[in-house]
Amino acid sequence: MDKRLVRAARGRDYRAALKAIARLRGRHGPEVLGTPRGALDEQSLIFEIGQFLDLWAEEPLVEVGLAALNDSHAVQSRAVLTVRTWLLPAEEKHLRSGKAEAQRRSIAATYAMRRWVTPEQRARMTRAYTAMLWKHRKERYVVLDRIVESLGYTACASDADVIEMLEALRPQSGETHQVSASRTRRPGCWTPRC
Repeated sequence: MDKRLVRAARGRDYRAALKAIARLRGRHGPEVLGTPRGALDEQSLIFEIGQFLDLWAEEPLVEVGLAALNDSHAVQSRAVLTVRTWLLPAEEKHLRSGKAEAQRRSIAATYAMRRWVTPEQRARMTRAYTAMLWKHRKERYVVLDRIVESLGYTACASDADVIEMLEALRPQSGETHQVSASRTRRPGCWTPRC
């Protein structure tokens, strides 16, 4: 047993504790960690899982994401950001690129999570995102654009109520815009144009 990991898991540094717990998971029983010093902040937990997905990536994690999508407002907002990455289309070129080892592990974990999401779980995600859109009428979600984007990856054409809700949001959307870049006279300097 790695005593450094156990000490980190019991320590006051929240990020180090979550990383240590992820590394200890499965190797030892929960009694190794003892009693935690304070209650876990659920929104921080789902955010940290997203940040260090390569340490947490296992098939049951999809259910944790689904549970977070149905939790409190603050937890849902963090969960939208984490679960969204599991839904985005895969680009295999990222795995072959010359990125750092940690980035390659994270990308591989994201692809694994994407493969583990079942059609039934996508349907449950759609229901959770739809519930968030209903709640958005009363209490605003900062991540509304990410909720709408995620619905684009989970909803089916037969989800008439979802399409109706999205159409109701159309007047709130701004005009589409396109950003391009052009070269200036100085080498290496790009100027964005809207």
